[in-house]
Amino acid sequence: MIRLALVLALSFTSIVAQAQSDVVEFRVLAEHEDGRTSISNIVEVSRPLHIYLPTAFTPDGDGLNDMFEVKGEGISEFKMVIYDRWGNQLFVSNSHLQGWDGKVAGTESPTGAYTYELTATGHEFGSISKMGVINLLRP
Repeated sequence: MIRLALVLALSFTSIVAQAQSDVVEFRVLAEHEDGRTSISNIVEVSRPLHIYLPTAFTPDGDGLNDMFEVKGEGISEFKMVIYDRWGNQLFVSNSHLQGWDGKVAGTESPTGAYTYELTATGHEFGSISKMGVINLLRP
């Protein structure tokens, strides 16, 4: 969790600037010139659900775009299925942190278009369902 403090002397202090947490905590700290302070209750705010998907990847081992990976935030539940052009299920993931490397049972899949189905649910902000095409490119 991120902890932020707001000091009412026209300054704002972030304890963790680049946090990856999906829940952010806020608390206001008011300091008077005579030394008195007042602290508010903690408020938790969930990040909105966002999903980012590439349209192609190149699993050639060069360290660039080697995986079909979903990026996002505010994700509490996730499922992605990848199919070949005949509708055969090739890959299933229940975590947006697990991507497809372009292989099926250890064998490289050929260059081509593959379809995916994705569902993601946010902590507090609904759900997303997507279907699309990902292009696997090999040299």
